[in-house]
Amino acid sequence: MTTTLMDVIMAAPLPGEKRVPVSEMDFGDQATVGLQVKTGKRFKDLTDHDFGFYLGYCAGQWHVGTHEIGTFRPTKLESFDTLEKLKQKWMLD
Repeated sequence: MTTTLMDVIMAAPLPGEKRVPVSEMDFGDQATVGLQVKTGKRFKDLTDHDFGFYLGYCAGQWHVGTHEIGTFRPTKLESFDTLEKLKQKWMLD
């Protein structure tokens, strides 16, 4: 069975107090689920789905819900086998 964006959003602990990160790579725990992330691309190279929300760990993988520039509604899901692999592409915005 494939994990969908809606599956991950419904399982994510989105409500609640978030901690204040100390750097753009200081995320990955439950207290940072829901924070905004971006790819490491240069500003002039950014396109749709280079921004998103860290959605945490669900169904054996780590997830980011991505959205189009100018919107804040995730429409695509990116999943990674490890948090380290996720952080190779994503950082806090």
